[in-house]
Amino acid sequence: MPTKANAARIAPCRQAARETDAITKTAKIQMVIASLKIILQKMHDQNWGPGDGRDCKGRNTRYVCRVKISVIVPAFNEEKLLGASLAGIQAASRAFTRLAWEFELIVCDNNSADQTAAIARAAGATVIFEPFNQIARARNTGASARGATG
Repeated sequence: MPTKANAARIAPCRQAARETDAITKTAKIQMVIASLKIILQKMHDQNWGPGDGRDCKGRNTRYVCRVKISVIVPAFNEEKLLGASLAGIQAASRAFTRLAWEFELIVCDNNSADQTAAIARAAGATVIFEPFNQIARARNTGASARGATG
């Protein structure tokens, strides 16, 4: 059993670990947003855009007719970072709107004890609940909700 002296010595280490985890999560989300921006810029450079319906079945067409992008964010007690992350994702998604593509943002609340779900709803995301705290289950539950949200 840890003594009070050990607990006091360990507490700053635990806090530093939590802060590092938060920075890592933010960096991963920023990397996804940057990747989306690069893909969209390449598509813009190649003049990809909404087709007129006749190009959809052509073999050598550069048009994309129907695209629906689903971004799934698994979240467990993420109230501190979620608002800014969702705002960044939605800012990147404006490029999809310019291309006349559909976009949906799904947050899978993985049994959070904080205001994660409320923050996601306020940001305009569809919130799905997963009661078991497993990242794979949260991802799969969010993915199974694709298309059913609208």
